[in-house]
Amino acid sequence: PIVPICHKDDTNMPRTTNIRYDAQRAHRGGRIHPHQRDTDDNAAVLGDNLESPRDLAAKYNETMKVTMTDGCRRNYHQRILRIIEFWRQEDPDYFAVGVRQVLEEEGKDETKYFFDGWFKQDLHYSGLNDRFLLHFLVSTKKKEDGKYKSFEDM
Repeated sequence: PIVPICHKDDTNMPRTTNIRYDAQRAHRGGRIHPHQRDTDDNAAVLGDNLESPRDLAAKYNETMKVTMTDGCRRNYHQRILRIIEFWRQEDPDYFAVGVRQVLEEEGKDETKYFFDGWFKQDLHYSGLNDRFLLHFLVSTKKKEDGKYKSFEDM
């Protein structure tokens, strides 16, 4: 049932609303959230048949490059290599399906940050099995002295 919205002169009743009823009435100010906007997702993209500007990819990659240092990117790859090495030793069956070899052209692609082929393996991210990733995390959570590692160490 739709509950009517109280008017300003109706001070004795608390304001109760129904979301559907609110969406149907005129917007009265305030922020419009993305899910509240009227969109036509089936409409054709304007200029879809036009070619992208030639320097778009270079400028995009230049912008993305400043968001993180190369040292941080190397650190990420080294953490991924720890997962790969763990799977090689502890879960060889999953290692065979969850790890891929980086292609030579990928290794030289500056936008992929494999640092001229220094990192030769990567994970298959699509379809990654969370149970094997969890196995890595719980197996490497404790240090040799029995204390727990920080999240940065894992």
